[in-house]
Amino acid sequence: MKKFVLINSPLFWERTNEEEEYLSPLGLGYIATYLKKVGLEVLLLDSVKERLGVEDILKQVSEIKPEFVGINVFTQNYELVQYIIEKMSIQCECFVGGQVVKSIYETILDWKTSNKVNIIIGEGELIIPAIVLENCKEKPIEHLDNKFVYKVDRNSQYFPEDISKIYLDRSFLKSPVNDAFMGLFFYTCKTNYKEVDVQKMRINGCAFVQFFVFFLKTRNIVP
Repeated sequence: MKKFVLINSPLFWERTNEEEEYLSPLGLGYIATYLKKVGLEVLLLDSVKERLGVEDILKQVSEIKPEFVGINVFTQNYELVQYIIEKMSIQCECFVGGQVVKSIYETILDWKTSNKVNIIIGEGELIIPAIVLENCKEKPIEHLDNKFVYKVDRNSQYFPEDISKIYLDRSFLKSPVNDAFMGLFFYTCKTNYKEVDVQKMRINGCAFVQFFVFFLKTRNIVP
């Protein structure tokens, strides 16, 4: 069985005990769910939860030796993610995604790696399994050497039009309190899913959860 490691990208170069507000990586959870459904062995390596540094991640990936590696990227940790992709010692196919990718994908095309890199703009849970299985029905909007850019917008057949029909295997997530409230948020909003941007819905949902958990903590309702 082929292995796919999904990485919730780190916030720091080195392992740290720094306390950070933590929200489960729901986007990666959805991707993991659909990769598992097509028969891959999926490991979600949560660098934020485990407070891992870049070398910790590279070591674990090297030991696992997956055929595929996926990682999210943010404005704040762009250089860390670039380092991880460029310094990876194994041959594998890589996937890079996240809200900021649509603004910076041209710079990702310049990363130096011998591995194939798929850059995903938009939601990845449906298109990534298709790329892995080599039956993706959409062509990349741009490519340079071994790097390919895919865009999942409303015109894409891989766009999740109705997110209430998208299944999430919560065994991939490790923050049950946050996840429960996130599920409640999505449930109360699901009748309007077709009217909003899916990624923005998830981001706003995370903000909602963060506020709500903070509210509960200040009243000693949750630890």
